[in-house]
Amino acid sequence: MKKNEQSEIYGEFDGKDMKTIDGEKYPVPPNYASKSRLLEGDGLKLYVQDNGDFLYKLVNPIHRRRIIVNIEKDKSGSLILLCDGKEFRVSRATETFFKLKDGDKVMAIIPKFGETGGASIEGIIK
Repeated sequence: MKKNEQSEIYGEFDGKDMKTIDGEKYPVPPNYASKSRLLEGDGLKLYVQDNGDFLYKLVNPIHRRRIIVNIEKDKSGSLILLCDGKEFRVSRATETFFKLKDGDKVMAIIPKFGETGGASIEGIIK
């Protein structure tokens, strides 16, 4: 690459990494995923800068819906939310940032279509 040149890589967020059509995986920082309210299936663009830094950008979000729901603990002690009989995970970064606990009422973002996956949290409702 020439100086000040960057490469662009496209992929899909899988809940932890950005996966390309070729099956390559690039780690998405948990804090970025939480702050950007990424959901599994979101289309991302990764800019690999000439100094080696990775910069992600959400370019094709999946269809979403907002719900108000209570946080619950599953059998393993992980925080989840239930909506219409479907279970959605809450990331550790989101759990830590909002200091979530079992029973908290939250405004959450979940996939409009799909059975399970991750949820993003917009905030706690007091």
